Amino acid sequence: MKKITESSEQMVLIERCSHHPILSKYLIAIPNGGQRNPITGARLKKEGVKKGVSDLFLAYPMRFQSCDILSAGLWIELKKPQNCKPAPITKEQLDWIKMMGDVGYETHICYGQDEAWECLVDYLGE
Repeated sequence: MKKITESSEQMVLIERCSHHPILSKYLIAIPNGGQRNPITGARLKKEGVKKGVSDLFLAYPMRFQSCDILSAGLWIELKKPQNCKPAPITKEQLDWIKMMGDVGYETHICYGQDEAWECLVDYLGE
């Protein structure tokens, strides 16, 4: 049986999005996590990598007609599905999500690629 990881869930989601006219162009991954050696970690920090930044960003602003609110884009923190004991959400991740919400982005924590897919298509009004 194949082990379910956040990475494997994200790869399935990205493949699914590759066939969508908007998501294939505007959804990007933020490779912020993972184990790195100290030299690489120090270099990436100097390049601007920040702890807690969400995994995915949909760089596609939306105006929601029902409440006339503009969202500058959508940030998604992707976790393993809840039936797989997902990793806890860190303080830095929560701080990032709050900060992005405070400046006009929609933000979500999604458990698994199915939930993330639903979040994306809901955001697009599909």
